[in-house]
Amino acid sequence: MSQKLFELRTSGGEEYCGHAIQTATNQLDWNTKNNELNLVFIAGNEPFTQGGVDYKEACSKALAKQITVNTIFCGDYSQGITTEWANGAQLTEGTYMNIDMNQKTIYVATPYDDAIANLNTKLNATYIGYGSTGKFKKSMQSSQDANSNSYSVSNMVNRTVSKSNHLYSNSSWDLVDASKDKTFNIEKVETNTLPTEMQSMTVTEKQVYIEKKAKERATITAEINSLNVKRQAYIKAQSGNSESASLDNVMLSAIKKQAIAKGYVFNTPSIDLSYTKADVDFDYFETVTAEAKINRSTRLVSYPTFLQYSNQPNTIILDTRSKMRYDKMHIKGAIHINFSDFTQAYLAEMIPDKNTRILIYCNNNFAQDSPLIIQNFASKVVLPELFTTMDSDQLNGIPKSKTLALNIPTYINLFGYGYQNIYELNELVSSSRPDLELEGTGILK
Repeated sequence: MSQKLFELRTSGGEEYCGHAIQTATNQLDWNTKNNELNLVFIAGNEPFTQGGVDYKEACSKALAKQITVNTIFCGDYSQGITTEWANGAQLTEGTYMNIDMNQKTIYVATPYDDAIANLNTKLNATYIGYGSTGKFKKSMQSSQDANSNSYSVSNMVNRTVSKSNHLYSNSSWDLVDASKDKTFNIEKVETNTLPTEMQSMTVTEKQVYIEKKAKERATITAEINSLNVKRQAYIKAQSGNSESASLDNVMLSAIKKQAIAKGYVFNTPSIDLSYTKADVDFDYFETVTAEAKINRSTRLVSYPTFLQYSNQPNTIILDTRSKMRYDKMHIKGAIHINFSDFTQAYLAEMIPDKNTRILIYCNNNFAQDSPLIIQNFASKVVLPELFTTMDSDQLNGIPKSKTLALNIPTYINLFGYGYQNIYELNELVSSSRPDLELEGTGILK
């Protein structure tokens, strides 16, 4: 669409509004549900009645398809009324607007433009082309950025902001957008249509790579929108009300008004800059999590392997549960570091050699098959409330729980602090195993 618009050239002459509305109504794919927003904007400076197609009949057919026609007369407001531009909008419950086509467009440069433009480059890097059109579409995306920038910096920044909106979706050629569909399966994507760097990846590595790009995109778009709030405030302060009659503003005003009438809600983002941001970096945590997930996938071991490793040099068994739970019962020989006490300095004191093999386990590694285990190794699960009102027959075939095991954050944080020789007990261990040795104050004498 962007390419076609930049290719348009005009040389004056007659304007066939009725024909344009009729063509748009018949040739475009419209959603005719009552709550859908189907809009046509038509602009010009010639009489709305020109051409062989009756604009009233064309508007009537558009309205039948739930299409709202908005008209923009480029000239005096009263002249637009007398030349039927206002009536063309009224027939479909649209908005009639006018702009002064001789007025020079004023762009307000802001301190945030360069930052947003740089983020656009990073945003494009999160797109992963696939399929027969992936490479072409990704190239086209950059080409239209260049077209936009050639028009004006302001136009380029506005395009970047639009691309950071959730409505900008490219699931037909971008793996990140495609993966939002629950039915998406990366295994069904032909390997030779993937980017070169993904073609040798395993299925798991591909999924992690897509997740990483998705998180990067979420971070970048959030930053773009945050900067745009400041940018808009700056523009408003610099220009006052001088832009109230510009084309983009009158169009946006009409769109919002008609969308609200259809039940849409617009949330205006706000930023509170009255405090200093805490040292919490969720984006970094997500990056570390993605890397740890790959590392962990090859380091899940059975209980016999766990025991075998525990007897080898430079190996520790680490219990990160609370001190109270550790004291009551733990695997024999395990050392204790409370997860909440993890810091770079404390871990360096407790485990100075980052090459140390660290074996981890948690409550969820123990089958809930005896009162002592249930009391001292209570499984961390999330049970939906509906299970409290359903009998056993109703529960058949329904997943009974989701787990929130301490092993996961323990693994991620150790990995993030530079300990990568980690092995996680992956087996559900029965309390009746003869090789299971536990110690603590809760052990029956």
